[in-house]
Amino acid sequence: MTPNRHFLVLSLALRRRLIPEALFHAISEVAAGGQDPVDLLWTRGRLDEATLKDLLAEAARAGSGQVTARPSSADPQPQRQPLPSPSPLAVPRYELGAEIGAGGLGQVVEATDTSIGRQVALKLLVRDADEDLLRRFRWEGRITGRLEHPNIVPVHELGALPGNGQAYICMKRIVGRNMKEVIRSGAWKPRRLVEALRDVCRAVAYAHSRGVIHRDLKPANVMLGDFGEVLVVDWGIARLAGEEELARMAPVSPARPSGDPEARGGTQAGMVFGTPSYMSPEQAMGQADQVDERSDVYSLGATLYEILAGVPPYDAESDLEIMEKVVLADLKPPSEVRSCPPDLESICLQAMARRREDRYGSVAELGGDIESYLEGTKEAERRERLAHEQLARAREQLDLSAHLQAESAGVLAAA
Repeated sequence: MTPNRHFLVLSLALRRRLIPEALFHAISEVAAGGQDPVDLLWTRGRLDEATLKDLLAEAARAGSGQVTARPSSADPQPQRQPLPSPSPLAVPRYELGAEIGAGGLGQVVEATDTSIGRQVALKLLVRDADEDLLRRFRWEGRITGRLEHPNIVPVHELGALPGNGQAYICMKRIVGRNMKEVIRSGAWKPRRLVEALRDVCRAVAYAHSRGVIHRDLKPANVMLGDFGEVLVVDWGIARLAGEEELARMAPVSPARPSGDPEARGGTQAGMVFGTPSYMSPEQAMGQADQVDERSDVYSLGATLYEILAGVPPYDAESDLEIMEKVVLADLKPPSEVRSCPPDLESICLQAMARRREDRYGSVAELGGDIESYLEGTKEAERRERLAHEQLARAREQLDLSAHLQAESAGVLAAA
């Protein structure tokens, strides 16, 4: 739909008295910055789907810049009137930059918000997206926008680019790498990665308190900023308790970093939601009704496994083989891959228990045990440091005493 057609729909809503004049002007002003008026009519005007479809159909029939308003009881003899001209778009709201990532929904690019000079990231939906993909895309933006937490990527707005009408989600631009890349590079010590995972647990526990289950937690969906940020991203297949909208839509692969060599391991289509190497057994079996907070616990345990072992818990030549292993194969403890702290291994294995009943009851419990481990090791490190300092002081005193004794012996000998 062209920008003029967007504003035609908005004008029709006003002409039919479906929205007040004040809301018309408010939406027009916001839409002038590039946001989709139809989307705004849905979110701010609270028009139902049938009404919006009717408006869109009439706008499509209106070939010229004028349209006859429908009669109503309040206006039995409507007259043909020129529609308001759309607000000028002299300068685009966003200046697009280099691509950051790409995937099944589209691509993520760097951008500059010219209205305030802020660097942002725009997630752009593929241009030939059908209605279901558009609905899923908006769902991701809205579900993420509801979750205001320091460790969840902030969403600034949903909209459509002027000109081509391409839908976008405007998000915080994170300068850094995802956790999977950091694990592979070995740039961070394991303790620092575990601290980041603790922050992830806090974010997911908050999401659960809001009724949101992520369903695709994995190292690649945790962004680690250059200035200490830890942010959970890609909420595109999240499920909101009490809402069945997502269950009716097939999942799609999330955006991947440009140049990612992995050809598999993405979010699965059909009834299977998640990424094979990190999904819970109930997800791998397609038991959507069994997926709950403990499924996210499992995926966080699989993320901890990769932190400890340096590799995912399961791997094979195909996604189907990986899912078979998730359901049937015995899990090799991370300590059999490489040395790791026994306490953390115990936490990992409990989180990844095959039966949901044997896992942590909540992400908050899992995060609590990780926090206790970190506090315990911090105290142990403090005591070890004090012991080394005391030993160093004792040695200095012994050296000083030996030196004084030697000097005394020399004085006596000279006398």
